[in-house]
Amino acid sequence: MLMAQSQIDGKEMLAIRGTESSGLVGSNGITKDHVDIIKGHGLVRDVITEENISRMDGNCVIIGHNRYSTAGKKKSGINCVQPFVVYTAMGTVAIAHNGELVDAKQKRKEVLHEGVGLSTDTDSELIAQMIAKAIALNVKCQYGQDIGDITRELAVTMSALNMSYSLLVMTFDRLYAIRDPFGNRPLCVGTVLSPDGNPEAFIASSESCAFPANAKFEFEVKPGEIVELSKKGIKSVWQMKPNTPLAMCIFEYVYFARNDSEIEGQQVQSVREECGKTMALEDDLEADIVGNVPDSSLSAAIGYAAQSGIIYEPVLHRNSYVGRSFIQPNDLMRQNAIKLKFGVLKKKVQNQRIVLVDDSIVRGNTMRTLVKMLKDAGAKEVHLRIASPPVKFPCFMGINIPTNLELIAAHKTIPEICEYVGADSVRYLSVDGLVSSVQKGIERVANFSPGHCTACLTGKYPVSIDL
Repeated sequence: MLMAQSQIDGKEMLAIRGTESSGLVGSNGITKDHVDIIKGHGLVRDVITEENISRMDGNCVIIGHNRYSTAGKKKSGINCVQPFVVYTAMGTVAIAHNGELVDAKQKRKEVLHEGVGLSTDTDSELIAQMIAKAIALNVKCQYGQDIGDITRELAVTMSALNMSYSLLVMTFDRLYAIRDPFGNRPLCVGTVLSPDGNPEAFIASSESCAFPANAKFEFEVKPGEIVELSKKGIKSVWQMKPNTPLAMCIFEYVYFARNDSEIEGQQVQSVREECGKTMALEDDLEADIVGNVPDSSLSAAIGYAAQSGIIYEPVLHRNSYVGRSFIQPNDLMRQNAIKLKFGVLKKKVQNQRIVLVDDSIVRGNTMRTLVKMLKDAGAKEVHLRIASPPVKFPCFMGINIPTNLELIAAHKTIPEICEYVGADSVRYLSVDGLVSSVQKGIERVANFSPGHCTACLTGKYPVSIDL
């Protein structure tokens, strides 16, 4: 979702986090009131072309964003494409936001009543205008302040915000990487090294998979922390006093994050494999092969196979030219994506009892189609094993699950889900099994007590929700 670096290759790597639109904003590091902007609808490769990039030559500070809309009725408008740019009393400020403010309605009313106009109904623009307001209120007493330094203004804004946000904020000569005090959305920083091993650029991204091969992973931004990236290097410039429980989104491990990313000190792939092993320990099924729904459930399927002793075989082929169906903005687009997305490896499935592993069932559309495809291809039995608990409650922190009506597990029992999708059996990983699988690796490599948001699974939200 978020990316900032001197080389923009990593933006393609983060297309997994959003496919609706893409944007870049760059500054030359000298002119405080001028930025270059590239924005458009579609995939990164369609928007960030060589021709467009050539216009940004000479920029020393760049932020980018891939959009997966969760808030705002005007989701398709070009005005909603990030990064947002605002012109302030201290120069141009650009912002890229991952997450969703749970109290956006109230904050929006406050900003509008203060006379600030908004061009969209997205919470991301709201944050940008709140930063601009903080700058306007503080600028008169900041004459001795470095003109690109807005640390104090960002701290004021953070103190007024609730979850959920990870932010990149750009002034004309530096970047700020910011994470909400709950740590709900991931954010990390690194250093790009020259061939002789010296620092060449500094980068920040939602996921470490966006870092180029010659980059050194430095650290994850702490919950409630502001980290500054400038020509002088990387430094932590502000840390909110810890007064909230950590609530890292556990669905990042289940679905969103890429396998090769590092979150909370552990690789996502290892967590998903552990989930598969735990799921097999909770199961007692006899079958011939273990297969999976490509691609994010592969690690869980490998873990299940290793723990159960049932051989793993690929049973479905994924068309890599079709994006993730879950993050398509409406049901019709999701259905069309499913039809184009998968093919069956018929010789692998004929007359086989298949354990089909997937990371989650949200609406049930994909699984119903896939079970039918496998049985039409000759599978004797199809048993679904889901490497996460049933998703029963909407998310208000940045995953587009707005109502219980869209969640099959919210209004159907597991036997009813089994009947709906046409499987021979359905079984989910338990909540305790997921949490233990995630925290097992953190306790081994990290020096903190982890905490995770499981609201979409349990209905226990870390904060009150502004509906």
